[in-house]
Amino acid sequence: MAISQLQEAHQDQTGAPLRQTAGASGFECRVHPFPDKAQLEVLWSSLSGGASATPFQTIGFLDAFQRRMLTSGGERLEVHEFCRAGTGETVMLLPIHIQRRGPLKVASFPDLGLADQGGPVIARATDLTDTEMDALWHSFKGSLTNVDLITFKNIVPVLGPQLNPLYRLDCAEDDQTMLMLVMAEDGEQEVWRRRPVFKEVRQKGKKLTAEGVTFTEARTADERAEVLAFIREQRRLRFQAMGRTNSLEFPGRIGFYQDIADLEYENRNAVFLSLRTETEIVAAIMAFVTPDMINGVLIGMGGEKWHRMSPGVVLFAQAIEWAKENGLKQFSFGTGMQGYKQRFGPQEVPLKRIYLPLTQIGSSLLKLRQLRQAIWNLWRTIPED
Repeated sequence: MAISQLQEAHQDQTGAPLRQTAGASGFECRVHPFPDKAQLEVLWSSLSGGASATPFQTIGFLDAFQRRMLTSGGERLEVHEFCRAGTGETVMLLPIHIQRRGPLKVASFPDLGLADQGGPVIARATDLTDTEMDALWHSFKGSLTNVDLITFKNIVPVLGPQLNPLYRLDCAEDDQTMLMLVMAEDGEQEVWRRRPVFKEVRQKGKKLTAEGVTFTEARTADERAEVLAFIREQRRLRFQAMGRTNSLEFPGRIGFYQDIADLEYENRNAVFLSLRTETEIVAAIMAFVTPDMINGVLIGMGGEKWHRMSPGVVLFAQAIEWAKENGLKQFSFGTGMQGYKQRFGPQEVPLKRIYLPLTQIGSSLLKLRQLRQAIWNLWRTIPED
């Protein structure tokens, strides 16, 4: 089929205007600007064997992100679709957020403080070689228009059962680390279950049970809205007491999470788990999920009367058990290296980042940023008088 016919056929499917660039080594890149939910569903369904992605590159996340988080007229969401030339087989999707930062036009993962992990969406039935990924990356750079700088952060090494192809690029540099608990296959011994924290969980769990507390997954929209409202209020009180800015109240964010909570249970990309009595919520966590992974995002603790029973630790243990029972392979504790997370025995997973200038101004300002960071790092080493 000719390129023009492929483009016309795809427009018939999604109804969206697109740009198309000739790819290297047998790949083509189609650019879908401002895709709505129906268009995202068509793109995701085109991946042979299903999609492998982080919990932050799902249809529900991207749809809510586009509707709630793009506040500037100059911002846009794009999905770059990579297809084999000739067959039109879609092998990878790369959602990006393009925005202006000062004098720069920057392409990044859809994030704005909402995402802990980054990567593309790859066809589960396709394993891309390093050579193929180099060709796709070349095609991607050629498909960007009016962009000065690529900034991809928190690139994880794996996507479900597959390697993350962005992680393997030569331009990917070491970044921070995150804590991840890997579930053992059925029948294998899970070493983390022998850690001292689980003895505490059993003891505290018995006390909570005696007080009428049970572990619950919110399944209806009303139940999820109740859990989200609880987390929001507890976070407001906590940040107010610390005198810190509460990012959950930034423009668009609570609406974003409300949209996630409103998804039909069968189509959900997040779970709302809680410890509660018949009359009140004791502790709750909201986490994004894929068929492979759960990633904690928001957490809330109830009144001081419950603190002596460590409901947060018990909730995390219950959430891990929930993930195991539902066939998930990885439990991510989200950003941050807090001590309570490390008690569960997770591994430190090294993340990578890509900062790549595409224009002269992008190169100049990236060097300026690096110089400023070097000066800051040096300043921190100087002892105080």
